[in-house]
Amino acid sequence: GDSAQTSPVFGRIRLSGLRTESAQADRAVLAALEAAGSRVQILSDGAIIERDKLRAFSFDATDSPDLLPPLVALACHCSGISRLAGANRLRHKESDRAVALAEEFGRLGGRVAVKGDIIEVQGAALRGGKVLSHNDHRIAMALAAAAVAGREAIIIQGAECVTKSYPAFFEDLAAVGGRIDE
Repeated sequence: GDSAQTSPVFGRIRLSGLRTESAQADRAVLAALEAAGSRVQILSDGAIIERDKLRAFSFDATDSPDLLPPLVALACHCSGISRLAGANRLRHKESDRAVALAEEFGRLGGRVAVKGDIIEVQGAALRGGKVLSHNDHRIAMALAAAAVAGREAIIIQGAECVTKSYPAFFEDLAAVGGRIDE
């Protein structure tokens, strides 16, 4: 049923409050999820996303750079090499997000490389470990999202920075199957 609330990395989730007909750049995440192999059903007030076999994908996030951190997390779970455009838009945020993504996912065994405006992600199983948020809410959330599908614990130093944009992030992540230890 629609009440199943698990992550699209390993199951099914229903999003509400997403106006799929709006011009909001972040709705582009639905196209990225479809490109990665998820099944997306559009609803009047949101969408249902269900995991299928995840595969490498290409996506241009130049106009929606805030999507790049979670898309890197998604790409780590896809077979093949994903290519994400828009890295130049990440350079002057709370951190140099392109560099931070490559460094921190690399600490977990991720294969993330920044090549000019492109972030290339070779799908690979992530291992546990200790990572840094770079005091950047989007980096912390991307690392936490990637950790949901992992078998080993990931410790995010400075994770409290998520309160800048999403104070209930960890509660909501736990509600969809994430195991959160403080």
